[in-house]
Amino acid sequence: YFMHAGIGIWKIDQDGELTLHPGPGFHHIELDQDGRFASQRWPRFPDGVIRAVGSNPTLLAVSSFPITTGKDGAFYYPEAKPDQRVHVLRLEPGGRPTEFALLPAAIEISYEGKPIVAQWIHGMATGPDGNIYYAEKEGIRRIDMQGNVTTVVDKITLPECVHPPAITDDRGGVVLRGIDVAPNGDIFAASAGCSALLKVTQSGEVTVALQNRDGWAPTDVFALGDTLYVQEFYYDDAPAASDWEPRVRRIDADGNVTTLATVTGTPERAATDR
Repeated sequence: YFMHAGIGIWKIDQDGELTLHPGPGFHHIELDQDGRFASQRWPRFPDGVIRAVGSNPTLLAVSSFPITTGKDGAFYYPEAKPDQRVHVLRLEPGGRPTEFALLPAAIEISYEGKPIVAQWIHGMATGPDGNIYYAEKEGIRRIDMQGNVTTVVDKITLPECVHPPAITDDRGGVVLRGIDVAPNGDIFAASAGCSALLKVTQSGEVTVALQNRDGWAPTDVFALGDTLYVQEFYYDDAPAASDWEPRVRRIDADGNVTTLATVTGTPERAATDR
């Protein structure tokens, strides 16, 4: 399953068929395999909404902030508070949110070249160690189960950054988006600003796992064993996110890359490549 902003949710079945799945065209999606949150009464979010879609499995579609399900079965999400800081909240099925962690302030340089205090994070995932990981625009941090925040890597730069067509200068940086953590602890991060998928070790070493040079920019990643699934979008200067066509590619343990699906134009014209 993957999200197409402004259009909806797509599903690729085990035979490679691509179909449009019921659900809204938001920005983030989380798999709730056991449907533990299918009937959840969600709190009122100041910056977006969550909608549970379907059953077996239930998909949690989120409009404007990343989410993750912890090893403890609880649901974790960020929220900017009146103190101008981002807090991570923890929510158990049927319960109410509780404070989990206060995140350090992150300064970003906007596309206008001005420093701003970010009221958001860019990606979120649960590691095999049970810790929660999140992406800032140019860094990745780790939250342990006591709510302590430590830095994995900060101020990532790529000497050979390849900008997609919509980015014409270096002010945006690597622009991290979705992240995931492999079974061995390596963190994979989508760099929309440099058209790359990055691998980050627990010690903070950064290497490029995939580099695009054709206008496609990674926006999310899922690690399944030694296999990676990468969602990308054609990042040009189209006026609406719904015009940014998505595709999904698989990277196997030997580095072979296979395109599983590409959505072109309207949903009725979606094409699957195998």
